[in-house]
Amino acid sequence: MAIGRYGVNDAMAVKLWARRVEFEALKASPISPLIGSGPDAIIHRKDELSKGPGDKVSYTLFTQLTGDGVTEGQTLEGNEESLTNYEDSILINELMWAIRVPNGGQTIDVQRVPFNLRSTGKHLLRDWYSKRLSVAFFNQVCGNVAQTSTLYTGQNSVTAPSSGRHIWGGSASTDEGLGSTDTMTVDLIMAAKETAQTVSPKVKPINPRVMNTNGGVASESSDVLEEKYCMFLHPYTLH
Repeated sequence: MAIGRYGVNDAMAVKLWARRVEFEALKASPISPLIGSGPDAIIHRKDELSKGPGDKVSYTLFTQLTGDGVTEGQTLEGNEESLTNYEDSILINELMWAIRVPNGGQTIDVQRVPFNLRSTGKHLLRDWYSKRLSVAFFNQVCGNVAQTSTLYTGQNSVTAPSSGRHIWGGSASTDEGLGSTDTMTVDLIMAAKETAQTVSPKVKPINPRVMNTNGGVASESSDVLEEKYCMFLHPYTLH
């Protein structure tokens, strides 16, 4: 007796697509918890332009005091230390990107797929902006002058680190000269900390007692009082 069968490629075989769309795992910028308005935030938020017109924010950095001080019998007046400061500025500009999808009311495309094209595009654009924020931050904080497009540097040109603030692994003496054998080591981490503590002007550490993961003020009951430096490692470097 003959039995009717329907193969996998039969014209009547039903094919279903999952309605849930999967995305790469980038939900928010990894640097967002480091951004804050307080003086102990790792990344300082400058929101002056949110209160009025303008496209440039200038700010001042004061260095730590270095004077010896005076003691009994010595004169304080006339021996004071002057303030030492540096100035910099940040320009703002537009960064836009878009996804073009068919209009649901005028084409059949939206009907043919089981997912919402507009919400999918919105999700992907959110991750695009989030990732670009991190890329711009690391290009700036690492002094990556090899990246010349301001689209990848937060709309501001990159300034190379000054002499004495570079540390390379192995025998490398430039970023471009780093090879597969110039790996990260504990000695390099210690050298970086030493440089941060002794270079002039010094790199300001963060105080965990007043710094929480949201860039704000933590509880005064924190038992961790030692000042810390923050290190970021690329997955390749970490491996």
